[in-house]
This record gives sequence, C-alpha cells and structure tokens, in this order.
Amino acid sequence: MGSINWQTKTGRQNVFIPPKKLINVPVQVIRSDLRPTARDAALEPKIFRPGIMTARTLLDGNSFESALQMINVKNLTV
Repeated sequence: MGSINWQTKTGRQNVFIPPKKLINVPVQVIRSDLRPTARDAALEPKIFRPGIMTARTLLDGNSFESALQMINVKNLTV
C-alpha cells in the first residue's frame, strides 16, 4: 500500500486515499506577497501518479486555506 506525501495546513503528512474514492485534503495557499488579490484562481486537474489525480479546483483570491479534492480511480488504497 502506497501513499501520497502532501504538505497540508497541519504540516507534511501522508494521505491515504481509499480505492475508487474522492477525498478533500486541506492545504495552505502560499502567495508571492502578503496582499490578498481580488482574483480567484482555477487549478486544472493534475495527475500525481497513474490513477491518482486532483479534481479541477477554484481557489478564493482572499483565502489562505483551501482544500483539494484528490481522486483514486484504482482498485487499491494509495
């Protein structure tokens, strides 16, 4: 059984995703400056490894915390 090593708002930790499931992983939004922006950002889906990916995500331009949806399309927990 593998895992995704992910930097979350509580620190670096392993995230285990059950087979054929979608989970929300809390994350911190890191910006290049401290001023909030009025613009939201859309993140495209990204494949981390075969069968493990993020869903398309919309980030609030004024927030420093968010969640990414991670999807496991395999029949194994990773």
